[in-house]
Amino acid sequence: MATIVDVAKLAGVSVATVSNAISGNRNVSPELQKAVWAAIGQLSYIPNANARGLRNNGTELFGILVPDITDPFFSGLVRFAERDLQKQGFQVILADTNEDPDIEARRVRSLIGLRVRGLIIAPTRDEHSSELLSMTNHHVKPVFIDRIPTSSPATSIGIDNEKAAYEATNHMIERGHRKIAIVANNYGLTNMAERIRGYRRALQSHDLAADQQLEIYDDSTQPSQLIKSISTQIASLFSTGRTPKATALLATTSRLASYTLRALRVVGARVPGDISLITFDDPEWANLTDPPLTAVAQPIEAMASAAAQIVMYGEPSDITGRVLIFPHNLVIRASVVPARGN
Repeated sequence: MATIVDVAKLAGVSVATVSNAISGNRNVSPELQKAVWAAIGQLSYIPNANARGLRNNGTELFGILVPDITDPFFSGLVRFAERDLQKQGFQVILADTNEDPDIEARRVRSLIGLRVRGLIIAPTRDEHSSELLSMTNHHVKPVFIDRIPTSSPATSIGIDNEKAAYEATNHMIERGHRKIAIVANNYGLTNMAERIRGYRRALQSHDLAADQQLEIYDDSTQPSQLIKSISTQIASLFSTGRTPKATALLATTSRLASYTLRALRVVGARVPGDISLITFDDPEWANLTDPPLTAVAQPIEAMASAAAQIVMYGEPSDITGRVLIFPHNLVIRASVVPARGN
């Protein structure tokens, strides 16, 4: 079995540097962090949590990492996955990565140091998933959820986002809407890119040209900046004295839908009188708005339960990189009405 000394030799650093890297000490440079964790992965070294005074009292631990625990979708995933894990007598450590890859990397390192048995991860970036995998070894198997990496030996769980966005956009087109906007952020995520692709494909299938002015986008992960940017761009759709540039809108997350509703209220635009609206994720509040929002519902409980089962019991050794696609559902409510003149 590899020791911390072996890791230090392979990484070309001191034992103290290895210890600091494992504990997430900010004094260790990113270059040395990567070298240490590459060595840990190559040697299948398990950091000794007990040596650092971190004990799990004999109970097996699992980690769940989400980018924003205040988002209803991710809080739902955590609730159902934790429920299933605790039913089997396991304990769960939750980490909020705040959509920050550096925080995510530190959290993964810390969880490995606590000798977790498995990790359920909604990654902050698609390109960051390979780095997360390099930190783990055969003792800690990750399962990616919601945000599916384009190429990964780990099992991933999600929905067909392109199809879901296509169906939502097509629903509005079938009701006579020809100028349909979309609100999105974080193009670096596979699920977001797929939703945008589905939106554009629906337009194309009806010979409607994509209009960049109707693609409302900001890459910020800070709510205040995102709200400000979305508000400014939505206001431009309702310039005084002119017909609105869009008659319908697709929000690619429930958080973006809430920001959109706030922005529409500021400019005095009503749903669905002035603009129809569909949101992804179908949060509980979507049925409480006036009118209730049409939404793309993901089977959060089924997805979370599947992730919990896989990290607890694994999959056959000949299965790698499996992507489990769960069915979504377009929940029709009252926020989409026929376009004026139809």
